[in-house]
Amino acid sequence: MSRCAKTLWTKVLRGHEGQVCALQFDNVIILSGSADGSLRQWKWGSKFAARADKYHIYDRGDSLVKLAKTYGIEIGDIVLWNGIRSAKDLYLGQRLLVQKGDPNNKTEVGSLEGIEAPKQPTE
Repeated sequence: MSRCAKTLWTKVLRGHEGQVCALQFDNVIILSGSADGSLRQWKWGSKFAARADKYHIYDRGDSLVKLAKTYGIEIGDIVLWNGIRSAKDLYLGQRLLVQKGDPNNKTEVGSLEGIEAPKQPTE
């Protein structure tokens, strides 16, 4: 008799040979265990799933330099994507786009005329 026989979960899940006995997840990963003794862990979605835009709420101590380092992006991208004309215009609680789900799609703000990314200094 399967160790999962008394559970309601009788489906087979990707990567398992036997029935799934346990399933736990949060907003980052999914963890499952099955009757064959295997454990599987994977991130939500897949490499083929569309990525969503990622936002950061501007907080005390934040700066464009800090955000660029934190998210591994160029300052110019933050400026362009969010229509920032001056760092003095940033305010606490402001929602800033810091990662584009689809880099080929223009953002609503980034498509406005007259907003250009600043040129990166050359070394």
